[in-house]
Amino acid sequence: MSEKKGNSNVICTDVGSNSVRVAIINVNAANICRVLCTTTKEITVYNRKPLYYEQKTSEIWDAQCLQSVHLDFRTIDAIAFTATCSLVIVEESSNLNDVIMWMDHRAIREAERITESDCKILNNFGTICSPEFSISKMLWLQNNHRERFAEAIAFFELPDWLCWRATRTNATTCDQFPRSVCCTTCKWGFDSESGQWPNDIFSILNGDYADDIKRRIGEKSALPGTFISNLSEEAAIEMGLVSPLLRDNYKENSSIAVASSLIDAHSGVLAMISLFLSTRKEKKENDPLESIMCMIAGTSTCHMVLNKQRTLTIGVWGPYYDVIFPDYYLREAGQSAVGKLLEFLVTSHPDYETIYKNCSFDAVIKALNKIVSAKRNSRQMNSLHVIPSFHGNRSPFANPTLKVSEFSQYKLPSIL
Repeated sequence: MSEKKGNSNVICTDVGSNSVRVAIINVNAANICRVLCTTTKEITVYNRKPLYYEQKTSEIWDAQCLQSVHLDFRTIDAIAFTATCSLVIVEESSNLNDVIMWMDHRAIREAERITESDCKILNNFGTICSPEFSISKMLWLQNNHRERFAEAIAFFELPDWLCWRATRTNATTCDQFPRSVCCTTCKWGFDSESGQWPNDIFSILNGDYADDIKRRIGEKSALPGTFISNLSEEAAIEMGLVSPLLRDNYKENSSIAVASSLIDAHSGVLAMISLFLSTRKEKKENDPLESIMCMIAGTSTCHMVLNKQRTLTIGVWGPYYDVIFPDYYLREAGQSAVGKLLEFLVTSHPDYETIYKNCSFDAVIKALNKIVSAKRNSRQMNSLHVIPSFHGNRSPFANPTLKVSEFSQYKLPSIL
């Protein structure tokens, strides 16, 4: 811990769809947080075929480098990771795209097959399996790349892979590495209520090799935020926290704790609710967590609700138990690729390359918001409806092939 009692410095890494953001945050004795510095680096998305979206773990890991920040590793107490819910394939070759991104929809048929199987895990998926879930992507790999599937050392959700990569010389092997309940429950079908993998999963993924598959997806789990291991000296050097010449000094003087991960949207819920509770002046009898719907906006929009009682809603992901707060169920609705859709609509408009050619994207959005605000009460604006299903519908129809854009009785006006 830091020399000053009750005062901590924490590294927070957030891997989004297009960039890696790292923040150093100071938490004082009163639990008041202050951002000391931030870094952002863009990462590549490989779209080699329609519906295929891939990345490289090597690029993601290298994007965290903090060398330019000039940190003293002895001032850092812990590191926490959050990332998109993408599937990582751990394998011997380092040349392949080893991340199948969350928005990759190649596994539509496999997701349909899982839904048609009527297996028990569907009761945690809103009764419908999504091609965005890692269980669908793994089945696609098995059906279409049997050799690669068979030779893979392990499979991780990206947030868990970051934790494993940060601790791999200190922590246990892949099969014994504790996976986050948040990741495995929400995207793999892990039964967090019983604390074990349901047999349904292995019948889907070829029951003849159940033990081998279980070994590669991990047999241990950990609640989000719990201690896993310490940051390895190898990872500390790669992240720019320590010079290779000071390796021995790091061994003797540092123990940076690594916490079990959260999916990015879920960490957003944690942050929003924590902020709400910290600013709440009056306590109410009703559970405040159940009275909040969190809307997390990124490449997608996620609508997140917590409940004490298990509630199943058809077409809405969940209910997921223990994935953010202990003893709470989470349901997740929303729409995939809304942020990406907004970016596409703005950048493809003719005015973007003329009037706003030299403006930042943020400046364009601010200008657009002013125009929309000025026309908010006009008849023309009130008659315009946008259904952002450019990449299928996440909820309530849970249809990954649905394509609807906008409709209006008026011609769509110039947006800028």
